[in-house]
Amino acid sequence: MKKSFQKIWEEQQGCAFFDRIGWLGAAGFLEVDYVLGPMQHVMRRTWIVMEPLIQREREFTLDKTAFDPVFQYGFEWLFKRSSETQKHQAYLLRTQFLSPHIHTRKEIETLKEYINTDEANFYQYLQQVLDNPRSDNS
Repeated sequence: MKKSFQKIWEEQQGCAFFDRIGWLGAAGFLEVDYVLGPMQHVMRRTWIVMEPLIQREREFTLDKTAFDPVFQYGFEWLFKRSSETQKHQAYLLRTQFLSPHIHTRKEIETLKEYINTDEANFYQYLQQVLDNPRSDNS
């Protein structure tokens, strides 16, 4: 019997952590800035890679044994929230570590540029991988 992507995902726990954090944050039960400060880049990269598969899993088809239109919505909410200007990882590091400040404002702006450049490079790398898939024998 062929397993659905969702079932495999759940069994391996994949991104369930980010989905749970997102649902709790969206409901107001958790202040996600404390969680995301140190790991936002990991969450964003994971979403970038997994989004096409997540979107496909949300699609309705007659051959699916289960339909979940809100599959990984918490994770998506977390990603979109992290895209807001004042929720950028560099800013979260400054606002969550108030006294004493670990970085100056200039250092935070530089860190923001580095993070943005790194994410752009990751998008490019991912696109290269998708455009040039390796065979199983390489």
